[in-house]
Amino acid sequence: MTNSQGNPSNFFLFDNDLDEEVTNLFNSSTALAIDTEAMGLMHGRDRICLVQICDEKDNVACVRISLGQTSAPKLKLLLESLLIEKVFHFARFDVAALKNGLKI
Repeated sequence: MTNSQGNPSNFFLFDNDLDEEVTNLFNSSTALAIDTEAMGLMHGRDRICLVQICDEKDNVACVRISLGQTSAPKLKLLLESLLIEKVFHFARFDVAALKNGLKI
């Protein structure tokens, strides 16, 4: 649960990919909220630079995507899992950014 100051239960920050522990934590979820940030709005020109994830227990992770990075294996396994519902704010953009930038 978010505390009275609005802080998440747990906050994790990663470069390039999730770690094994947080991947397993999110894999036990029934649903994940996903958001991406990019350097602009044109896929192919503007790279994905951040993936944000939150589960139903308010565990939050941000994955910074490096310049030139083309894959994130743990993130890919998590986001391609058919057992976890994914909730997006603007799925058309986020799914295209993940596909174009990280082959997810």
